[in-house]
Amino acid sequence: MPVKWDAIQYLPDELVWMIPSSTYQGYEIIVAGDSRQPDQHLLEFAKRIMECRDHWVSQSRDFLWSFIDRSKFPPADENWYADAFRFESPGLFTIEFSHVADPYGLWTVMLRLCRQDEEGLGSYAVHEFRRCNS
Repeated sequence: MPVKWDAIQYLPDELVWMIPSSTYQGYEIIVAGDSRQPDQHLLEFAKRIMECRDHWVSQSRDFLWSFIDRSKFPPADENWYADAFRFESPGLFTIEFSHVADPYGLWTVMLRLCRQDEEGLGSYAVHEFRRCNS
């Protein structure tokens, strides 16, 4: 489903712009900016990345599973759930994940531009990942 970009709103306590999750869209999209508007370069970057969001989620899930023992995260058929996409720096974005077996953990995978292509999207590789207690 397409992203409802016109639903973006400013969060003054966090100093970011966000499209909240909903029944229509199961994840948040966070874009840096100032109180007047989202950063236009980051907004365009977010729009390009979100066109391929399934690819980036899949790549990030594969990365997480390469480090996490599935036997410690039952049930076996449960996967990582993408809760949010963050765009706060050029050429870098973060996907926040949760997992039913870890209800108090927030897992983040940061992807960084490693090669630009002709279309302007480029190739991204995992730069870092971490778990934070939520």
